[in-house]
Amino acid sequence: MKKEQLYEILGEINEQHIVDARNAKKSTKIAWMKWIALAACLCFVILVLALYLNRTPNKDDDTIHASNNPTPEITITQQPTNTPEATIPPEVTDTPTPEVTVTPPVDLPVPETLQDLIAQHEADGDMDHLLATFFGIEDMIVEYALAVTDDGLENFIGEPFEEDFRVPIPNLYDNTRDFYYPKDAPNLKYLIEKTESGNYRLWEFFCLSTYDIENETYISYTYNNVLETIFHVHSADDIVSITTSPSKSHNTDLGKQIQQEVGTTTYTNPNDIQTIYNILVDVVYLRYYHPNIDSISYDQSRFTYSFSTEAKNKLDSGESTYGTRMLSIEFSDGTTLDTLLYDALNGSFSEGGYVYTVPLEDEDVYALNEIFGIQ
Repeated sequence: MKKEQLYEILGEINEQHIVDARNAKKSTKIAWMKWIALAACLCFVILVLALYLNRTPNKDDDTIHASNNPTPEITITQQPTNTPEATIPPEVTDTPTPEVTVTPPVDLPVPETLQDLIAQHEADGDMDHLLATFFGIEDMIVEYALAVTDDGLENFIGEPFEEDFRVPIPNLYDNTRDFYYPKDAPNLKYLIEKTESGNYRLWEFFCLSTYDIENETYISYTYNNVLETIFHVHSADDIVSITTSPSKSHNTDLGKQIQQEVGTTTYTNPNDIQTIYNILVDVVYLRYYHPNIDSISYDQSRFTYSFSTEAKNKLDSGESTYGTRMLSIEFSDGTTLDTLLYDALNGSFSEGGYVYTVPLEDEDVYALNEIFGIQ
């Protein structure tokens, strides 16, 4: 028996109540069906999303970002790995392959003469002149400066050199080494030393001084001693040329400008050479520690020139550059003497910064200035 038949029999419910109850039951069933359908759709969406996220990366995706990593973002770019298609090799042409030329290191020519060897070292800038040694030659003490250390000097060794006396000055080096004249040397400008270790060194004349052994003191000498004893020059005929250039002691922009203005000049006129020679041979030289050198006045304002100023510092004012000349004297045997400096401000010569002359006579200063163009 159905439920509604039972309620009719009992008479406890009317027909309308039965209809309403039936409709309510139908509505409840429809609502549950809607929720089931919605849940099914949601599951489908989740499934599709999961499949999408777990798919195999597409080859067109170029960049992967590590966004959840606490370290800075790293970008990895995948390069295309397409294998090139096989192609037919192009026709071989006759264009030659460029040749690669390897330049071997250049070996310096073996010096044929001592002057060639010296020139190579001068070009390399390794003529040092930092060490000195002393020899007793005739009645003078001659100072030589170390110029070059080169085993190639063995090829230019001549006769053994024997000094005339041992230098007796206290605290000076007493030579016990082996020295030689350079092969075919015309004078004493250079000496070659063979050291105990078998190396070879070249020494160059620097300056000389005379020494009174009995009184143990330096004495003055004329420059004729240098010309005759060291360079074997006995007259102006032994001089080929004299070249002058400005002093390089002032290296500021002003000094360099003046040096360029003064320039370098070579004198070959026999009369000019004779005049310079006559003055040089008679000029009196004093070693810088000569006992009388402090009593000699070297007045930088002794003469007045077109470039003279009231400045006390003649180097900074440029006057020293205008008024000095470095001399390079070439002799007939090919030797050069390039240690002399003429100072027109006080009218004197110096050599190597250690030896100074007694100031020249006014007429000698005027004669030199006229030749050198110092006005």
